[in-house]
Amino acid sequence: MKEELQKKLYEKYTRIFEQRTLPMSQTCMCWGIETDSGWYDLIDTLCSQLDAIHKLTGIVTVAIQVKEKFGTLRFYTTSDSDEGELKIDQEDLKVWWGIADACIGEAEDQSAQTCEVCGEYGKLCSKGGWYQTLCKEHAKENGYNYGTKDSQEETSPTDSPAASSEASPEEGDAEGEEVESSSSAG
Repeated sequence: MKEELQKKLYEKYTRIFEQRTLPMSQTCMCWGIETDSGWYDLIDTLCSQLDAIHKLTGIVTVAIQVKEKFGTLRFYTTSDSDEGELKIDQEDLKVWWGIADACIGEAEDQSAQTCEVCGEYGKLCSKGGWYQTLCKEHAKENGYNYGTKDSQEETSPTDSPAASSEASPEEGDAEGEEVESSSSAG
């Protein structure tokens, strides 16, 4: 993400991005928001929703990593609350955490239809096992197949044999990881 857009998010949502200054031994936010600028509005809207939850309940959703993985947004978090700031009882906490998780899930789902480069409508595109959500123009510009699978690929990243094997697609920290297919000897 462009530095000036990232800075706007950091200044607007200081509590959500409070880990940005911690060392890499404590957080992945030390690397910043690891997406292209086209998802700025998605992330801004999500943070606005999480900030509203904070103001209503006292629950702070803290980003521990924000990145692109397998062509879509990943927004990993932890929860916190200020001493004496919690405005709801313990029974309602799970409900509000569920609402925050639903907001995050919606933003992640929307990223699969939003060009990561420009923010216009896009589709999940592929290039040699790599995935990125792009509009037609940016798919062509970057050598991706727009909304189609590579000829050698028969499955989406979440349906691939690699995704259903021991290592889940959520594991690992490498941005834009390549999907490997597994084969069995007959």
